[in-house]
Amino acid sequence: MEKEQFSKEMCERTLKFGADAATACAKLPDKTEADILGEMIVRCASLAGASYRAACKSTSGKDFLSRLEETERLSNEAKHLMEVLQLAGLEKEGLFNELVKEAGAISQICGSAIKSTREKFSAYKDKNKKENLKAAV
Repeated sequence: MEKEQFSKEMCERTLKFGADAATACAKLPDKTEADILGEMIVRCASLAGASYRAACKSTSGKDFLSRLEETERLSNEAKHLMEVLQLAGLEKEGLFNELVKEAGAISQICGSAIKSTREKFSAYKDKNKKENLKAAV
């Protein structure tokens, strides 16, 4: 798959993740605990998509990496909060099961992209060091 197509699909996927999280949280019981966790889940899930979109529009490699790390962190937080909600018995009928899986998948995809981006940066730095050494000799 081409890089642009992948980025577009991930933008759509993270957008849907945020929307699905908001829809699921709207179905939570009317309890203070559910309201607090639900608000945090919606915030993390929707900001994960916003961070990924920002990564796609970044103008430098460092900015791209930083935004991607933010996306990974936010999807991990959303997953954690959903699991807390489940353990506390505040969800209905496995409402968050698929969202927990999706949060994990988004986090894993971002983690792989972070790793490969860091490797590219490292290879680029090594190449420049060798060229600078040759020029100095």
